[in-house]
Amino acid sequence: SQATTPVAMTVAFDDSIWLVGMLSKAVSFGGTTLAKSDGAYYLVHLAADGSHLLSTTVTSSQVVWLRGMTSDAQGNVYVGGELLNADYTLGTPFVRKVSSSGVTVFERSMTSAGRGGVFDMALAPTGDIAITGYVQGTVDFGVAKLTSKTGSAGTAIENGFVAILGAADGTPSMARAFGGTVEDLGYSIDATRAGAVRVGGYLTGPGDVGGTAVNASTSDSPFVAELNPTTGVANWVRILGGDGVVFDTTTDAAGRTFAVGRFEGPGTGPARTYQSSTFVAVVQPDASF
Repeated sequence: SQATTPVAMTVAFDDSIWLVGMLSKAVSFGGTTLAKSDGAYYLVHLAADGSHLLSTTVTSSQVVWLRGMTSDAQGNVYVGGELLNADYTLGTPFVRKVSSSGVTVFERSMTSAGRGGVFDMALAPTGDIAITGYVQGTVDFGVAKLTSKTGSAGTAIENGFVAILGAADGTPSMARAFGGTVEDLGYSIDATRAGAVRVGGYLTGPGDVGGTAVNASTSDSPFVAELNPTTGVANWVRILGGDGVVFDTTTDAAGRTFAVGRFEGPGTGPARTYQSSTFVAVVQPDASF
């Protein structure tokens, strides 16, 4: 309760460490103690040996849910999540770019008539920012309006999305939703050296990822897909067998994506106790496991 544990972290190109978390109570990472501030969050920069470099408070007029973080070769750091109104009925994906000295370069948020949030982000070789997460209802990315599908109850459900934002000011150049009529989510995103986008998360039931039809489990299936960063069209989509989710991915210089997540379902025996197991999967550039 009221923990100040970082929500996300990233290791910069110089091996220094950036941390981000909510200021639900005062916090210090070896430098100035940052005071508790409702709705605000902290950015902390530590050297490779853990010594303190920078601590700063970021305030917002909206409720902030933090999710993802990454950094670039110039020392800038990027934070993403969801900005919500006071009663949590409307929310929109956002990305904030901050310089190595703690100065905000830009904050880009979308126009929303529903809900949406960034769960992860990655830098493309071009310097652009690839983001993934969810939309529920309609979220306008400027380059495209993404509207999630309607579920069996007649209400908008959560679909995943992938978008590309420009490095200079965060202007979107591509945005595309994926999924079906149950529930879907993008948890993790990477960019290959060739510039393709790899996204992981879960899909539920029949749906569509980048124009490719998929038929996932009705209880969520973990997946990894490769998309064209200009069009959002899928080069391939791989669903891992069973029910579950991909929580995180990383892609190496050879184009192999390492995905970690969880398989889940009812156990065996009279009690049918719910069980889950962790998995690691390696997806090759040609989509083979």
